[in-house]
Amino acid sequence: LIESCKLLFISLEDYSNFYSELFGNARLLRQCKFLEYLWFCDNNFGGNRLEDEQISKAILDSDEVLNETTLDTLAYELNRKIQRFLVQKELEDDELLHAQILARVYKKRGNAKRFLNTATQKMDKVMPDEEMDFHFTKAMQNHDAYFHPGATFHHEKEYSNYPRNARYHMLVAFTIFYLKTCIEDLIRAKIYHETLAEDFQKQLSIFLNFLPSTIKRILLVKLLEQSLNFLSKPTICAYEKLKKDYIENLQELKSEKKTILLHLVNGLLLIDYPNGRIPEQYSLLRLGDENNLFVEYKCISAQHYINIVYVYTKMSYVDLAISFTRKNEPYLKYDNKLLCNIRRLTNSYILFVQGEFSSVTQELSLINTRDTYFSTRKHLLDIKSSFELIGLEDDPTLLEKCRNFKNFIQRKLKSEEFTEKEANIFLNFITMTKLLAKAKYANLKGMALMEKRAQLTGQVAEWQWILKKINQIG
Repeated sequence: LIESCKLLFISLEDYSNFYSELFGNARLLRQCKFLEYLWFCDNNFGGNRLEDEQISKAILDSDEVLNETTLDTLAYELNRKIQRFLVQKELEDDELLHAQILARVYKKRGNAKRFLNTATQKMDKVMPDEEMDFHFTKAMQNHDAYFHPGATFHHEKEYSNYPRNARYHMLVAFTIFYLKTCIEDLIRAKIYHETLAEDFQKQLSIFLNFLPSTIKRILLVKLLEQSLNFLSKPTICAYEKLKKDYIENLQELKSEKKTILLHLVNGLLLIDYPNGRIPEQYSLLRLGDENNLFVEYKCISAQHYINIVYVYTKMSYVDLAISFTRKNEPYLKYDNKLLCNIRRLTNSYILFVQGEFSSVTQELSLINTRDTYFSTRKHLLDIKSSFELIGLEDDPTLLEKCRNFKNFIQRKLKSEEFTEKEANIFLNFITMTKLLAKAKYANLKGMALMEKRAQLTGQVAEWQWILKKINQIG
């Protein structure tokens, strides 16, 4: 009920108008008073304000305490009403969905003329033609129009085009779907070194050869084709070309913006930029943030949320990271324990950039989780903060944290949660951090550390931070 209320409060007045029949019905009046009390308690719903006795007094205006079953029933009924209102509100606000439902109802009632007018004029107005959904819907519309009992009033020539148009739009929709899913599988296979059951490159080559030229000219198909060419040979040049074409056509894509953006973000992981990928990640994530592409159905994933704050802080845009958290934290739909961990981790990134290293270690110590993603980020940031505070070779705190992280990596490697390559990236980080601490203690030169780095195999986690520390040594 509380989660529903959080979604409702922006339209509380509309809800009251929608359920004006509450007045005069004792059962519904109780629901209304319960909702007013929750509103009075504000969005935090904290403290002891939600005890049974307090709720009873707010609803009954007496000292009587409603029994547990009555309160449970009241909460259940109120939640159903709020959910029903929210669904209707969503339908009213979504022009496309509203048009689709109208067309479906007209078709069901046998009203051919209104069905065809709604299905063509109204839906074409609100649906962009560069979407996969557009072509699928158009295919079904043409099919339904051709076989609809009342459709014969149309001119014979127009009527005969429906089957051909249905096949064309269905082929476009299938092409887009096929390309999108193949790209996602190929990217995943390359990132996680998975073996594909099928030879996608060969299949796609045959498929694209037989594709009509009219479909190849569709913007989204062209961009997806470019993504496939990039995946066949990931280079900085191919990536920059794809990114440029994507950004130039951003406004044409609407809901497909997110798909292409994620393809670019994932594709970036396949390229080794000379100075790291963070600046490139920043430009893409900022683009997605400005266009609200990471919030879907009023939700944002924890991984996107944390990664965006991490990248913003790596670029030292602290104000941007803070404004992002304020704007998007309400869209984190997780339980309280996970929410606390997310807040503490993102807050730690911000505090680290601000130089509040003691506060970072204190904040990280409160993160309670066994999750690999959270634990890995916690270990990395904790070690960096300890190094910034003291960072000497004989510092027992730093050495213990490095040892704990190494044990964590070995456990995850044994349970196959890390690959050898991933584990090596973090082990290299530990090695270089300990060498940095030794250099700081023994007054060694940075050149010696760079020679040690050259002897390591593979990448090093948090390399830009380590490089900064090496340069400070001189």
